[in-house]
Amino acid sequence: MLCNILGRIGIIRMTIAAVLFFMLLASGLSVVIGILLDNDNLIRSVFTASVCAFLIGTPVVYSFFHLIRKLQVSQMELEVTNEQLRIALKDVKELSGLLPICASCKKIRDSKGYWNQLESYIESHSSAQFSHGLCVECAEALYGREDWFKKIKYKAKN
Repeated sequence: MLCNILGRIGIIRMTIAAVLFFMLLASGLSVVIGILLDNDNLIRSVFTASVCAFLIGTPVVYSFFHLIRKLQVSQMELEVTNEQLRIALKDVKELSGLLPICASCKKIRDSKGYWNQLESYIESHSSAQFSHGLCVECAEALYGREDWFKKIKYKAKN
C-alpha cells in the first residue's frame, strides 16, 4: 500500500532519477578529472569515477530509504490510531437534541410516542448505567417520621 501511495506521488521515481543523475554526474566528472590528470591511466579515472559516484550517490540512497522507513512507521501509527478510533466509535452512544420530559413524573417520551422511565431511556440510548440511592432531603421527606430512621439519624450524629 505504501509503495502505491509513493508511486502515485512520484517519490520513488524522482529519487531513483536523482540517484542515477548524481552517479552519472560524478562518474562523468571523475572521468574528465582523471583524463585531465593523467591521459594514459584509464584505470585511475574509472576508479575515481566509482569513488565519486559512491560518495555522492550513497547519501542520496540512504536518505531515500530513511524517508521510506519514516513513512512506513507513520503509516503503521496511523493505521493503529484509525483502528482505535473505529473501536471507540462503536462504543459511542450520544444523547443530543431536545428530550421531551414530563414535568411531574420525569418520564421521557421516545420517538414512537411512548413514555419511558428516565433511567431506562438513558440506558437504552447511551452506555450509562444507574444505581439508586436517596439524597438527604428525600430520605427525610420519606422516612423522617419513622422510628428506625430517627435512630439511624441519631447514631450518625453521635
